[in-house]
Amino acid sequence: MFLVSRASLVLLLLTLSGLTGLAQSVDLEACRSLRSQRDDLASHAMEQEITLVRSVRGKICPHLAAKAEAANARDQAYGPLDSFDFAAWSHCRQEAEDRLAHSRPIRFRNQQGFVFYTPQGARFAAKADRLSAVLRVSACP
Repeated sequence: MFLVSRASLVLLLLTLSGLTGLAQSVDLEACRSLRSQRDDLASHAMEQEITLVRSVRGKICPHLAAKAEAANARDQAYGPLDSFDFAAWSHCRQEAEDRLAHSRPIRFRNQQGFVFYTPQGARFAAKADRLSAVLRVSACP
């Protein structure tokens, strides 16, 4: 799925072997490639969690969830946004987060402290964190 480029692999090997000076001279393309891979993984991880939270919110408050989705899609089928009950939506979001926290195990917590409940989201997030660590020790700009 996410392949490491040859330049990224060279950078990683140089860094892990303690040759950070040489690793720093590897062209910036390796750093860009690693950053792009990390960002893609983190994005996929978040998509998994967002899908989960949306499904829980849809069960708790289906009308508000539909109205919020429609507003996000700029669909006017549900009327203007000024009629949207933001307090109820905030309560619904909090309820969904509470239900997840009490009904599912935490599969991973990333370096920023974000919690992942889905297996796939946790895998993507863990890979993204590993690439972040490589970027840090590689002194990528």
